[in-house]
Amino acid sequence: MKVARILFLVVGLYGIWFYAQVTKPVIPAPPSSGVGLVPIKLGNASPELMNVILTSETGKVYSVRIHRCPTCQILTAEPPTPLPCPSDTTYEKFALSPKFYKVEVHDQNGQNTYSSSLNLANGKAYSGCLFTVRIPPKHRDLQDGL
Repeated sequence: MKVARILFLVVGLYGIWFYAQVTKPVIPAPPSSGVGLVPIKLGNASPELMNVILTSETGKVYSVRIHRCPTCQILTAEPPTPLPCPSDTTYEKFALSPKFYKVEVHDQNGQNTYSSSLNLANGKAYSGCLFTVRIPPKHRDLQDGL
């Protein structure tokens, strides 16, 4: 009898956990424009899909998916100065309230690839490009391993 109760409890807890995973709220996209909002134009100069998560100081979270640039390349070194956006960069335009935001960029696998902050001021417009940089691992000489 105890085994049946334990099994029932385990199955019930799994059901609650599964329901919580399936019913997670979707992070809304920010509005495209509006009065009192700061316009932003963000480009993806990468051959991979990017998901940008913006969290305001009040805890409001927004998600922006930016489609891949079909002809752009992954960089193998961090550029010393910001690069200009390539001509075929894919852009998303949206608007946010003038506030301080934490910015996280996730790759197509959901890995956090970049974190920063953004302080939006009223009366300004913001624009920028995101690149994917993958620095290859350093190769060891065979003698280093001997």
